[in-house]
Amino acid sequence: MNHKQLIHFATIHFPDLSLEDIEESLERADFRTKKMLNHACTNEAIDLTQVEPEALKRLEEEMADSTANLTLSYLQYKRDYARFGKTYKSIGEYYAAEGKDASLFEQCCYEGHPFHPMSKTKMGFTPDKVMKFAPEFKQPVDVMEIHVHSSLVGEKGEATHGEQSDYRVIYVHEWQWAHVIMAKYHDLIDEGLIKLGAKVTAAPLLSFRSLLAPEAVIKTAVSVQATSAVRNVSRASIENGITLSRYVDEYYRQHHYTGCYIQKDIYGSWFHNNDPQFACLMRERIPEDQGIPIVAASFINQSFITGELLMKDFIDELGCSERFIRRYTELLMTATYQLMVETGISLEAHMQNTVIVIEKGLPNAVYIRDFGGIRILAETLPLNNDTGIETKHQKDLFNVMSHAVIYNHLLQIYRHADEAGLINYETCLDILKDVAAQINDQTQPPDELNLLKQPELKVKALLSMRLKTEAHDYQFIKVYNPVYEEVR
Repeated sequence: MNHKQLIHFATIHFPDLSLEDIEESLERADFRTKKMLNHACTNEAIDLTQVEPEALKRLEEEMADSTANLTLSYLQYKRDYARFGKTYKSIGEYYAAEGKDASLFEQCCYEGHPFHPMSKTKMGFTPDKVMKFAPEFKQPVDVMEIHVHSSLVGEKGEATHGEQSDYRVIYVHEWQWAHVIMAKYHDLIDEGLIKLGAKVTAAPLLSFRSLLAPEAVIKTAVSVQATSAVRNVSRASIENGITLSRYVDEYYRQHHYTGCYIQKDIYGSWFHNNDPQFACLMRERIPEDQGIPIVAASFINQSFITGELLMKDFIDELGCSERFIRRYTELLMTATYQLMVETGISLEAHMQNTVIVIEKGLPNAVYIRDFGGIRILAETLPLNNDTGIETKHQKDLFNVMSHAVIYNHLLQIYRHADEAGLINYETCLDILKDVAAQINDQTQPPDELNLLKQPELKVKALLSMRLKTEAHDYQFIKVYNPVYEEVR
């Protein structure tokens, strides 16, 4: 869709907004996409003139798709702000007064990934489907309860649904049922071995194929490319997620990791041929009676209530930015850095995989979810290593932690808080050093895992990985570690 077509589409779907609003949103989206691409090229030393023509063409298509979807997202923010802006003192007050749930904050991430040049790519969706299924548009989505003959299904964990005697359930996103499953398995549908059951109305979360349903979060397969990957559900991810989430959460409890939790994977099912397009994973809901569960990625987006950084809404309620940042850092570093040193398990707790529970403006708990990108020392647990999560090298553990937890999470929280005038960035780094030092005193990590003794951090080279689609291993670039303490 070119710019003229996008503007025409937007005038139809956002009749409450002006042409000036639409053009400004498009210009802003185009600028951000190009800025992020240039930033990635500089950091990763990529010369686009040397890229293979086919890969470059694909990149241009993905950038155009992301720009269009980001434009629509910016327009949705304008609509939300026009409707709700200044009606409450904060988004927390709005959450309570309007009886909202945790999906509210998952649907406030208007800009997407903070570094990926194609942060809003949804290759495979038409623009109207983007507005139907992407979380920022806040539309309900049907999850189809598909009954499959038990001889054709594998499963793990405890199902929350009742089972028919000869059938098991695979939950399927409504788009996937209509566009993939019905065509791919029409013979089995005709034979009655696959049956359409009830529909469950759910709210799309930050990862649009994960949906908040009344009893659980349901992670579905959707054969659409979001950022860099087609969103499938593998048997290995189901089996490992259930095993690891149970193990880590029990470790937290047994070793008194106060305020640290796993949003546990509890059940998964897959078609017998291990088709990753026909599988699902169920995850427990986070309780909302002890505070507000807020996906960390939303903290660096604008609040459609105040028009300011969403994090500021809660810091203003608390009245002390340093206290907020310190408690946030303590929770996340304990749940990840300390766990890595003590167990050899490195969680990929970037902002999209982390939920912070806020009570009266103060972070009082952290929940970490999704075990697909973790690294674990080999032979720690009996796992399915088809996804390559096991390693024999401690440096692989540190790389996951440094990329996800430090660079893509804490440093971004600090940077945005500094830019919003809430707290000085250097003060945040001093807090991180202090917290890391306290954990080091307790755990005595080897140098290879010691955050304070690593002069550089390795972070994923996201653009390089996208351009080399045949590569299976992560690619990294090195960046300066701002909390490195040189030994004198």
